[in-house]
This record gives sequence, C-alpha cells and structure tokens, in this order.
Amino acid sequence: MNAERLDRQRTPPIDRHGLVGSVVSRRFRVLDLCHGGPHGSVYEVEPPGVGRARRALKTLDLPEARSPGAVERLRHYVEATRDLDHPNLERLYGVEALPDGTPFILSEWVALASLDDHLSHHGSLPLARALDVLRGIAAGLAALHTRGVPHGDLRPAHVLVAPSRFGFDRVLLIDAAVAPSLDPRPGPALDDGLIFRAPERIAGRPPSPAADVYALGVLGWTLLTGRAPFLPDDVRCAQLGPDPAARVRWLHLHAAPVRPAQVIERPLFGPALEAVIGRAMAKRPTERFPDARAFLEAFEEALAPMDAADLLEACDSLVLELFDQTPAPPAALDATATLGEAATPPHLARAVTSARGAALRPVSFWLAAGAITGAALAVLRALL
Repeated sequence: MNAERLDRQRTPPIDRHGLVGSVVSRRFRVLDLCHGGPHGSVYEVEPPGVGRARRALKTLDLPEARSPGAVERLRHYVEATRDLDHPNLERLYGVEALPDGTPFILSEWVALASLDDHLSHHGSLPLARALDVLRGIAAGLAALHTRGVPHGDLRPAHVLVAPSRFGFDRVLLIDAAVAPSLDPRPGPALDDGLIFRAPERIAGRPPSPAADVYALGVLGWTLLTGRAPFLPDDVRCAQLGPDPAARVRWLHLHAAPVRPAQVIERPLFGPALEAVIGRAMAKRPTERFPDARAFLEAFEEALAPMDAADLLEACDSLVLELFDQTPAPPAALDATATLGEAATPPHLARAVTSARGAALRPVSFWLAAGAITGAALAVLRALL
C-alpha cells in the first residue's frame, strides 16, 4: 500500500467498502480505517475474545486481485510464510474475501510510521541509523527468500519504523508477496515503485529474489546519500524528452550509479560498503547477490572493523568496476531542479546538507573515543 506523503495536503481516507463499525467474516469487528488508496485500504480490526491482539485487514482493490489465479497464488505465499516469526517481518495470518468478492489479507497490527513518511518529515538519516534500517530490511527479506518468496515491491512505503533516541526500536517489512501474487503492470507515471524497480522488472519479468536485491541496493544507496540514484533530472537521460518516468526507466536499464561517496560531503562509510551496494545494483541479475541472505552476509563483512589502508587496497579496484566514475554533473544533484510538472518524491531528491554532518557527529565521537582509548592502553603497556 502506498503511504501518503507528509508534505502533501492529506484528505481523510474514504471507506469505500463501508466496513467501519461492521463485523467481517462474522469474527472481526472493524474499528477504524487507517489508510485508503487506489490499490486498497487498511483497517484496524479486533478479533473475538478478550485480550486478543488487534490485526490489520488489508483489502486488495486492483482488478487483477479478483481473478481466481491471483487469489490462489496469494494464499500460497501467505501459507508459505505464516509461521515465520521474524522481528523484521510482518506476520501474515490468512487470505479471505468480503461479501462483494474483494480479497483481503489479515496481518498483525503495528502502530508504526512508514520509512517513507519518516524520510519525508526528517530528511536523510544519520549513517548509524541508515545502516540499522538497511540491516533490518535485509534480514526481513532474507527470511522471505529462505521460503522462496520474493517481496516484489520493496520501497520506503513498505517499511515501518519505530524511531528511538539512539536508533530504531523496530524495522518491519510489510506487504510481502502481494506483488508476486498480483503482479500489477506499472503505470506510466513516476512513483516510488519505479524509483526502486529492477531492470528486468521494468522489462516485464516477474518478481524474484534477485529483483529484491536490486531494490535493496537502490534503497541502500538512497539511505547513504539522502537521494535516489536515478532521478529524472539526471543529465545522462536529457535526450529522452520531458517524460520523467521514461527517463527513470532508461537510467535503470542503461546507466551505472554514481559512487555514493561522490554525492555526499565527508562520507563516513568506506569503499567496502560501496562495493556491496554496487553489486546489488548490477544490471544483470546473475551479477548480483543471489538473495538477501547473501547480501546481508556481505553487508556485515563490509562493516567489520578493518584498517583503513587495507580496506582501500582491497576494495578500491572493485568499486571502480561497479560504479560510474564520471562525477555527477551539478544538474543531476540539484534538489531544486524540476522537469515540467513532474512530481519527484521530495525526500528522494533532497540533497544532503550540513544537517547530515551534524547528525553524524555521534559516530565521529565514538570513533575518536576509541582512538584515544587505544592510545592510552598503549602508553600503559609501555610503562608497565
């Protein structure tokens, strides 16, 4: 379900199914309508019995959702994952239908904000929080991939977060298996789905773990830099005309991403992490990590403590192969650049400002503290 953006004027969602206050399937009392969009609605429902945890009822309003084949595929995916109890993955309980035939999914109820809304409201994340979010998303995807289930539509709107003072208490991946079941054809407009869609998905191939890995790489690039790697203001696709969606599709299919370190000022991540993101964003599925578990293993290895000189020597050549080494032109990085009336997602186009440097100071503090502690221990050893 696409999350509404905080920077747009919201209108109350319309209960198009008239469910609020009613009882669905003779069991679930519908308490409230939380979200309504063209693809479906999300209701908060209360199951029978005292003290039972509330659940979410998500209707699927796309025309293709009513086909028997799509409903059966959705039931198959839900059955394959309903016993998964993973902290980064939404629990799914079953698939049923309303009296008018509209299918719906029953899942756990989580009162969290979407990552999409969080980025729209707060801007880019400090490095430590960005890595924490990326780790949680990859872990949830890995749990899905072990069951042979691709997510199919990874984007910030399908990630819920619970921010705390020092990080995120929870990172939750939601709406898994909906896209593999329905496989709706992308529309002509530019949206988050296109921003994070793998080249083979743009070419019409079905969802797969490799396509999820590509979306994970795009999301990682976005979290590290504060903007998406492929946006319609990129001068490399200027010859395609004014259609922003056509420009982004061309970039996904043909353009290499610029190194994240070339986009932000004073990057605190090394080339090892860049190499992981670059491999995840390879154009050919066979050149990426085969699934999210392999990505997660490489991600954790890239974050392992290493000497800076050894890190540069081991990874710099690989990074040069994975990323476009042509410095990004100013127009491609200008957050104020627009194309006609194209509605580029604002948090994806926002350039990183000095506020990001301020947000990263806690990380710098701990690095400096570690260096001072090491030097003090060396002096004590020399004296003893």
